[in-house]
Formats: sequence, structure tokens, C-alpha cells
Amino acid sequence: MVVTVAEAAALLRVSENTIRNAIRAGQLPALRVGIGKKGGAYRILQEDLEAFVARCKERIVTVAAPLPPVLPPLTAFRHVDVSRWLAANGPNQTPTKTSNAH
Repeated sequence: MVVTVAEAAALLRVSENTIRNAIRAGQLPALRVGIGKKGGAYRILQEDLEAFVARCKERIVTVAAPLPPVLPPLTAFRHVDVSRWLAANGPNQTPTKTSNAH
């Protein structure tokens, strides 16, 4: 069976340009039929389309990078010494924004 670029794009749920780019890059074999302004239309054999999908699946598995290691939780503002503020205000107080306007 032979499919058009539009049909291949619909089957794979991608744009027609994606299919054309794969053809131009040599990743997806295609036939040119007709003699239109741009050299004819592409036709893709179903077997070639299925092989292309299989290669894409393999590439997804082999290209997928391992997940980065889980970072330890950050202790925000370790460098800030709040002991004087706690001593003056108590642990149940919330700091208020101070204004620098004079």
C-alpha cells in the first residue's frame, strides 16, 4: 500500500512538514510521482513508514538520558543568623518589612 504525505502525517499525528523533513533528511524513504512544479509529489510505502516508526521507537529508548540524581533538600538562607532576631522577638513573631525611607 502507498500513502501520501498527508496520510502519513495523519497516521503519525505530526505535521506534513515533519514528514517532508524526514524524507529530505533520508530518514524516511519515499517515491516521487508526477512532474509538478517542485518535481512531483511524494508517496511512501507502508512498509517504509512502519520501519521509520520502529527506528524512531528504538531511538527514543536509546537516546533517553538517565534521570539526574535527586538533590538533597535545600536549606534556604543557611548563611543568615536569625538568633538575635529570635532572641528579641520570640519564635512566634513574624518578621515585618522595614522601610529604608528617611
